[in-house]
Amino acid sequence: NDRPVLYARLFKLLFNSVQNQGGDRDDVEADGILKPHLQRIVNQSMVLAQTAKDPAPYFTLLRLLFRAIGSTSTKYDEMYSEFLPLLPSLLQSLNRLQSGVHTQQMKDIFIELCLTVPVRLSNLLPYLPALMDPLVSALNGAGSNTLIAQGLRTLELCIDNLQPNFFYDKIEPVRAELIQSLWQTLQNSSENDNNAKTAFRVLGKCGARNRKTLQDAPKLEYVHPDAT
Repeated sequence: NDRPVLYARLFKLLFNSVQNQGGDRDDVEADGILKPHLQRIVNQSMVLAQTAKDPAPYFTLLRLLFRAIGSTSTKYDEMYSEFLPLLPSLLQSLNRLQSGVHTQQMKDIFIELCLTVPVRLSNLLPYLPALMDPLVSALNGAGSNTLIAQGLRTLELCIDNLQPNFFYDKIEPVRAELIQSLWQTLQNSSENDNNAKTAFRVLGKCGARNRKTLQDAPKLEYVHPDAT
């Protein structure tokens, strides 16, 4: 059955038209075609993925959608508003999925979806706690360098635009893990590693807070003598 493949190609063409075009009338047309269907696309993808034998195509579709809208200019702000009613249930579902038993490839998709929901940062403020686990997972480097870069961009965006006391209060439950993952990124870096440069810059913006982890008890993994 070639119908799913055809649908996927059509969606990709539509998303690319939103992502790649400039500021002309065609953009408005692409925006107008996609906007009325955004909520249905997201909701149906999440519902159908629960019962599909292979849910990957549905989540890949959402990833393409989020990347297309998230990379556009501010003239697509009205499209962002379509996601606001979906935020609570969407973040809750994606968090549950990324903490479940899945392949690393699927977990990477769930984490990216959590960090790239196309809404303004101001709209995410009530849901910041729901982003903490995906952010830690992204920075821990279990996935690709691209995912680490996305985690670093998200963290730096928050540091640059939120009041320090507010933001650091929100990340306190995972503060140690976040800072340790930044140091780990530096430790595992190679020459001309952009992620390492960003991690170093973020640590600098954290100021004295990045040294509080020195007072925390280290997390050690027990290795049974028979395993050595």
